[in-house]
Amino acid sequence: MAPPLLVLIVWSLAAVLLVSGALKLGRSAETLRSLAELRVPQLLRRRWFAEVVPFAELGVGLALLLAPTPAFTVAALSASALFAVFFGLTLGVVARGESVVCACFGVRSTRPIDSLAVVRNGLLLAGAVAATVGAREGAVPGMLAFGLVDWTVFFAAVALLLAIAVTVLLVRRSRATSAPRSLSSTASAAAPSAATESWPVPDLEVTDATGRAVELATVARDRPVLLLLLSAECTPCGVVADHVPEWRDQLGDAVEIAVLTSETPEAFRRRYPQLDARMLFGYRSLIAATGIAGVPSALLLGTDRRVAAGPAQGLDDVIGLTEAVVSVLPSRDSRTVSSSHRE
Repeated sequence: MAPPLLVLIVWSLAAVLLVSGALKLGRSAETLRSLAELRVPQLLRRRWFAEVVPFAELGVGLALLLAPTPAFTVAALSASALFAVFFGLTLGVVARGESVVCACFGVRSTRPIDSLAVVRNGLLLAGAVAATVGAREGAVPGMLAFGLVDWTVFFAAVALLLAIAVTVLLVRRSRATSAPRSLSSTASAAAPSAATESWPVPDLEVTDATGRAVELATVARDRPVLLLLLSAECTPCGVVADHVPEWRDQLGDAVEIAVLTSETPEAFRRRYPQLDARMLFGYRSLIAATGIAGVPSALLLGTDRRVAAGPAQGLDDVIGLTEAVVSVLPSRDSRTVSSSHRE
């Protein structure tokens, strides 16, 4: 392997660890919850350990960049150990068929762990092993010895890596749920039409705040409902919950926001004491029926007992779906004027 490519591998490993560590700083509660969801041994599910993890990642990342010959080997071995643990944990989640959103990159971790996460961690582990075997010093000292050919190879490899990263990002964004194109002229009495074909609301029941069973298809009886699937143990779910007041103001009376969770009412209220939205309980049956990978997720329910848009899965897609619904609604001012004219 050419030295410039090995240096690029070390840079990539360091960047992942530095970003991961930085995004975990000050978020020990989320990291602690993630440790439990990933089934880390009980002995390590401690606040102090959750607080140490980001500093360990930052330290190893910096050492990969700057360490001289003797210390670099220790740093590379440490990186190999970290990525081996990450690989094992994500592989375990996928093998068990569980839906877990890890706090790998703090609040930016929005998607459930899947086979792509396992592949990513496997590649990082392979890169760390290659760095341990082939490199003798940090990436920065190694670059100081580059000649013209080395720099050419290095920047060509960087360009290729960036192109791959952008392609992957665009492909993932292309999976985002298409937004509804328009709302019916009868406003809240009609279901939104979707850019993709709608599908029937699953035939199942959820529970309302009083404990009464409610048919899911009747939740949007009078107007479309943006149904948010949230958990009390999910960091991105908290971001979605923080957006609810803003979204409710933007959607007005045209679309109602409802939250569906499988937490107990008490646990959910403790986690989101300020959340003011219609509450429904029992999302696990919906996830099982639809194949939704995890939370946060969202569905746009129409009054015709059909899902008009969704499911949107992950923080970015949920925000994107909601913004798309808002974009096809009349402006707040025009809705107010129209309402006053009808009166």
